[in-house]
Amino acid sequence: GTQTMLLSGAIYPVYQLMEDYDIDIDWNDFVGSVLGYYTHEGNLYSLPFNSSTPIFFYNKDIFAAAGLDPEKPPTTWQEVEEYSKQIMDAGLARYGFTTGWPGGYLIENAFAWHGVPFASHGNGFESLNAELLINSEFGIEHVSTLARWQKEGVFNYGGRGDSANWIFFNEEAAMMMHSSALIGSMMQSDINWGAGMIPHWGDPYPKTNTIIGGATLWVMNGHKSEEYRGVAEFLNFVAQPEQQAWWHKQTGYVPISIPAAELLEAEGHFETNPYQRVAIDQLNYNEPTADTRGIRLGSFVQIRNIIEEELENIFGGSKSVENGLNDAVKRGNQLIDEFAEIYQ
Repeated sequence: GTQTMLLSGAIYPVYQLMEDYDIDIDWNDFVGSVLGYYTHEGNLYSLPFNSSTPIFFYNKDIFAAAGLDPEKPPTTWQEVEEYSKQIMDAGLARYGFTTGWPGGYLIENAFAWHGVPFASHGNGFESLNAELLINSEFGIEHVSTLARWQKEGVFNYGGRGDSANWIFFNEEAAMMMHSSALIGSMMQSDINWGAGMIPHWGDPYPKTNTIIGGATLWVMNGHKSEEYRGVAEFLNFVAQPEQQAWWHKQTGYVPISIPAAELLEAEGHFETNPYQRVAIDQLNYNEPTADTRGIRLGSFVQIRNIIEEELENIFGGSKSVENGLNDAVKRGNQLIDEFAEIYQ
């Protein structure tokens, strides 16, 4: 995770690399929700590259057959339930929706999208001594509904990572929450698909912004000056608007800079590819707050695994929602404490 890399002592910060090799990059050109995730003490420490965020894919043909408007994806979780039952009652799909990367999409991004803190101290940005807050009122209500839907078939848990993809591509489910980077695969599939922003519960929660996934480019210590010159030139190259625009068109990963998005707009790209704009609009829906700029916790990869283990216990019926989320918090906080003891 980012916190581990920042404190490892093994990296050459990107902002410093660019300064040392006289490469001028205006970091203010970068998308705020992307920049904030990898910024430390006001400086960018790695260069975001294949950045993405979850969006909500749906099968237009199934929508049309169910009497739903194929050009209008659900915008609320209430509509997801309504549409799912209408589709299932008509025998058009076995399930309403599924998801990839359940910890990242059902929990991390759901919390951010509703302006709810995932962890204390600004989701860990402000202190190593953060505590998980996913067993909050919002967390219990949100996961309780998902657990009920799992029993009813409105939702189907298909496993971690990309394991659930086949459920959507085989039309077992009519909808799927997944990375915007899946657009490249969608364009090559036989499914008549559409996409919208991920659903929201509505009042009393604000609609803020989702957070980025994907990966970022770190520069490691211990290499020769001439090698770093090449690294700096390469990072400058991939950060250019033209390269970012090309990468976005081919993959669905979001452009990391405002000029890249403006270039795509000027080319008319979004007029013919409207679904590629969804992730960009969602990331920029509102200015990121301390609770929506991202998550920075020690041992975060292991914490996400714990959260997904406990979600599996909940969806499988071996634990109640409260017990599962409480256990995730307890186990996750133990890892955070152990990490803090090492680096404080």
